[in-house]
Amino acid sequence: MISLKAIGGPFIESTKWQRGRLGGRPPDGEAGFTLVEMLVVIAIIGLIMGLIGPRVLNYLSESKVKAAKIQLQSFASARA
Repeated sequence: MISLKAIGGPFIESTKWQRGRLGGRPPDGEAGFTLVEMLVVIAIIGLIMGLIGPRVLNYLSESKVKAAKIQLQSFASARA
């Protein structure tokens, strides 16, 4: 009987590696992220929050002021 490994040895071995890499457990030495990659991601997120955060807080405070003005106008019109 002819074995499947004898017919397509290198091809089968390469598909096993790809299957292990795409789904399931990756080969040894490639699991997880390095410390440098994690620090870069944290730095990028911090930079984005530093640029966008103050604008968002400014919009929130402006909306509170607008809501208070509208409430004062409605109280004044209800009083009259």
